[in-house]
Amino acid sequence: MLASILFWLIFLLMAVDWIATGLKFRTVRQITKPGVLIVIILWFSTQGGWHGALIWFGVGLVFSLLGDIFLLRPERTFLAGLVSFLLGHVCYIAGFNVYPIRWNGLILLALGGVLLAAVLIGRHILRGLKRGDSYSRLKIPVLTYMTAISFMVLSALECFFRPAWPIRAALVSSLGAASFLASDSILASDRFVRQRPWAPVALMITYHLGQVLIIAGALLAQG
Repeated sequence: MLASILFWLIFLLMAVDWIATGLKFRTVRQITKPGVLIVIILWFSTQGGWHGALIWFGVGLVFSLLGDIFLLRPERTFLAGLVSFLLGHVCYIAGFNVYPIRWNGLILLALGGVLLAAVLIGRHILRGLKRGDSYSRLKIPVLTYMTAISFMVLSALECFFRPAWPIRAALVSSLGAASFLASDSILASDRFVRQRPWAPVALMITYHLGQVLIIAGALLAQG
């Protein structure tokens, strides 16, 4: 896996995109932002994707690519991007939940941690939304999206309790899901609460790492 040229090309494109984001090179980002997901999809495909439970992760990547394209112009197509990523999370949730869980009381700890994070992040974002004129239009979509990504993170954590998932695979995907949640939290806070100069780069770093880790964990589980 690590020897794959595509794998290293992903990180090269990610680095270029992070630099272009920081320097506000919008023309470059028209190529690098969707380019990263395209190469991740190609890498996923060459590593044995698109069969069994992995099909869900492949479709999730396609929806994520659509979301990236829509969010190149967030002032016009933010809602379309939100829906695309929502569908992507639904696919990831389905992929994580193909295999059954072996019950363990620690699942309740994971559930409690995710719920606490969701409530704290949700309150922060909704307070920011209320200060804008788009609260009534975006409240339901944002809450729905937050619910979906919370379930995605919980589903990834539950892989520790799925006999079909090796511990290493569960750890990698769980770190990816947490990174994805961090990225979306930064994005929502920057858009609805307060803009910060470091936010655009931070959200892209956490987003890209989240995608790669989720997919790498899924591939490890099926390897």
